[in-house]
Amino acid sequence: MFNARLEPVSKGSDWTQFLHVRDSEDGSDIDFTGCEIEATLKHVGRNSICVSGSTTDTRVTIVQPGVLYIEFLADDLSNLSIGDYEVGLTVRRDGYTESLVIGALPIVDGAVKQ
Repeated sequence: MFNARLEPVSKGSDWTQFLHVRDSEDGSDIDFTGCEIEATLKHVGRNSICVSGSTTDTRVTIVQPGVLYIEFLADDLSNLSIGDYEVGLTVRRDGYTESLVIGALPIVDGAVKQ
């Protein structure tokens, strides 16, 4: 599992993120073929997930071995409160579930016209 502190995102703008994931033992790119991957955002201190997306709804895309792309559009983020959010990235394959990334994403007020 990896821990990440992500760059702040302005409320009302798109959040897109490439992640390059390598095996910690040999440095090879992790093959996500056949995996279902889900990304979630949860406001720090609250229990409910605010925003989620996955390979099923194309908010998470497997670009190539070891490379994932996350895309939450402004409409997905526009109802979020300003503050820190916990980011989770979960991988499911062959009946197993693993937390791949746990991190923090600050949502800040910005001058983005909606």
